[in-house]
Amino acid sequence: MLDGTEYFECTCGAPDHTLRFILDLEEDQDIPVPTLYTEVMLSHYQPWYNRIWIGIKYMFGYDKPDHFGCWELHQVDADRMISMLSKLKEANDKYLAERNLKMNNPSKTTKTDSDLYGGNDYEQST
Repeated sequence: MLDGTEYFECTCGAPDHTLRFILDLEEDQDIPVPTLYTEVMLSHYQPWYNRIWIGIKYMFGYDKPDHFGCWELHQVDADRMISMLSKLKEANDKYLAERNLKMNNPSKTTKTDSDLYGGNDYEQST
């Protein structure tokens, strides 16, 4: 179950400086595992063949990667980001508590002799 998707834009306003956070609480599992996905748009300004050449040069150590940029959060978006991260923390704490409880108190899955052989009938025949 996707619990929320939030988009955060950089203060510079460039469309390729947009981050997307997706909060996913997988409730179809026995114990839901909280996951936060992040998507970043990577721009390419070179034709495909130049990008391949840059990649080959990088693989062999001839070129240092300088394809990084910066991203700055708007001050007004800080509360939305804190809210999303708080939801993730709460879900993660709940997941860890349920997992630890399950690990410390495993359910009774092995059957005893009385379960297998009908209780007192087995004990009387021996």
